[in-house]
Amino acid sequence: MRIVTPTTLLLEAAEVLDGVRDDVVVIGAVAVHVALDGHEVFLTPTRDVDAGVATDAAERVVAHLEKRGLRPSELPRERSFTWVKDALKVQLLRPFHPFPKGAARGLPVNNMVSELAQHRVMVAVEARGSQASRWTATSAMWRRCWTASARRSQPRSVPPP
Repeated sequence: MRIVTPTTLLLEAAEVLDGVRDDVVVIGAVAVHVALDGHEVFLTPTRDVDAGVATDAAERVVAHLEKRGLRPSELPRERSFTWVKDALKVQLLRPFHPFPKGAARGLPVNNMVSELAQHRVMVAVEARGSQASRWTATSAMWRRCWTASARRSQPRSVPPP
């Protein structure tokens, strides 16, 4: 288990994901914060919590987020995979499934999500003592997810990173 210094985003992510921590693995900016905790590095502030979720757990995770007061994004391009509360945004990804059902249908696909269960570390926020708060992707796995995502979103004329 890794214990990290709390930031507002880390505390909010821990609170919102409490109850479904075994169903999601945090990737993206929160995983970067965890990986760089304790280093003197400036990170651009963000309010997004990106998380990978198994296709069969998506309905349960979405119901939990909505029970916690998050609601679907009002932005049409994000509505199917983003839940918001005040300035906090939780965005979900899922692995490929040929016939996703319910909430999983609208989630973006990233094939690296199925690998997250083998490449994650339990993280606790220092303010909560040793109480585990969520799974976060390892640094190497976060990079693989980001690279796969960046390749999909780049125009064909731009080589992938």
